[in-house]
Amino acid sequence: MSEQPGVVVTPPHLIGDSIKRHVEATLGTIPPGKGHVAELSITLESGVNVAYAARIHDGPRAGEWDVVAYVGKNWNGPIQGGVNVRWIK
Repeated sequence: MSEQPGVVVTPPHLIGDSIKRHVEATLGTIPPGKGHVAELSITLESGVNVAYAARIHDGPRAGEWDVVAYVGKNWNGPIQGGVNVRWIK
């Protein structure tokens, strides 16, 4: 984990599969051709964390989303309140 004052950036391999599945499903709700960058809020039992994703524009994965950062102090516990997404452009 990378730690700055008050912020922990968690490597994706330490995020639970169920959280990743929720994040990926939520990214799938963004209409095709919409959004280049997405910010997701994930409400867990322990609080609200965020993830940032970027749309891939080239190569065989063009059009797919790539989660580039998970930010939060505690990723333990089940999702409560879901995953919300806001995208840019």
